Amino acid sequence: MKPIAVSSAIAILFLLACQKQKNFEDQRLLPPTLIAYRTTNQAVIKISALSFDDVWRPFQYVAPDRFKIYRSEGDLNHFVQIEDIPNDETYTYTAVALQPETPYFFYVKSEKNGLETVVSDTIMVVPSEAEQPIRLTNPQSYPIQSATMSPTNDKLAFTDPTYTWDNGMYGATSLFIYDLNTQTRSLVQRSAVFPDWSADGEKLAFCTDLNEAAIEQGYIPQHLSLLDVASGNITQLTSGAEFVLNPDISNNGEWIAFASDEGHISEFEIWKIRMDGSEKTQLTNGLGHILTAGSIGSGRPTWSNDDKLLFFGVDSDAPEQDGIFKLNVANKAVEPVLQSQWKELNPVLSPNGRKMAFFSDRSGLMEVWLLDFDSGNLHQLTGTENNAVETTWGKLEWLDNNSLFYIAFPNDGSALQAYFKLDI
Repeated sequence: MKPIAVSSAIAILFLLACQKQKNFEDQRLLPPTLIAYRTTNQAVIKISALSFDDVWRPFQYVAPDRFKIYRSEGDLNHFVQIEDIPNDETYTYTAVALQPETPYFFYVKSEKNGLETVVSDTIMVVPSEAEQPIRLTNPQSYPIQSATMSPTNDKLAFTDPTYTWDNGMYGATSLFIYDLNTQTRSLVQRSAVFPDWSADGEKLAFCTDLNEAAIEQGYIPQHLSLLDVASGNITQLTSGAEFVLNPDISNNGEWIAFASDEGHISEFEIWKIRMDGSEKTQLTNGLGHILTAGSIGSGRPTWSNDDKLLFFGVDSDAPEQDGIFKLNVANKAVEPVLQSQWKELNPVLSPNGRKMAFFSDRSGLMEVWLLDFDSGNLHQLTGTENNAVETTWGKLEWLDNNSLFYIAFPNDGSALQAYFKLDI
């Protein structure tokens, strides 16, 4: 028992030493983080400038004495200081008298006498009328993790991460079809994710690891399958050691685009395959080192309306490689569509091809944004407090040229996701 006692004593002395250092030697400011919630002509900016005390650090984060607020209107090149305010411990700043539909950029400096000033990242706000989303599912019954709307807008294919069977002995994220008219669901397959309807509503693509066994690489592969809705028959389209995710069926119903790590574990490229499982083709070469499994939304492909292009987002450890890109399916050329200092993921084109909705953290949180190709203007569609958009598993879809379909955590205390329709 003596070695344990000695080790315990050393640990206690180490902690006391760290605490002493923090109390008397090294204090620092934590770089502030900003989250903006916008309304028609103002934005409420929440400033996070403190960290929980951590005895393992040889220093201590302390509260700043004051904040200096900087703003630029219209671009990122003309910041001016607009406020110098003492820290009243509310950690909230309200920017007023903003012009609707005008982009504003903010950053904050935290200052304390005797300590080094620290600066936040820059956020972007586009004031506009708050969205009025319509909830399509009831999260009190079961959570909706990811979903796709049928072309007739009366059925959801969705996954439930809490599904169990055999009296709760077994459980897995499983795929269901939910009838919006009857509010009932039917099981498609257990251990299945990432559903996507065909344009005619007759097929449903998804990924599954059902009946797969662990392989030498150390994980269970995941493959692409296709449901024939009328008959209920399921056909597995891929096989082997690869891990497949994020299928998207072309508008003409001939191809499925997807991400796969075939040939390089956990490094993904964009592929396509015919609906009958033939002509599996790798479309990108060199994205693998940045399209890792760490971000499910990264590399999620979506077809253009004429099926000539695939759009996808990249979120990597190398910011200069991030953004939204388009892939020419015929010649495999990749070109940037939108690149910035923020994360931009899951692009989807409107039915008329004139707008692109996507997820972005420009406001400090991942929200739904819109790019108008005709004007080049960006518009923030979500971003009110207590309505957090779920961007990891949930994906964006257009119901028509003026309506979007997305997942969020409603402010009802349930802590379960629900799907919403948003009229633009």
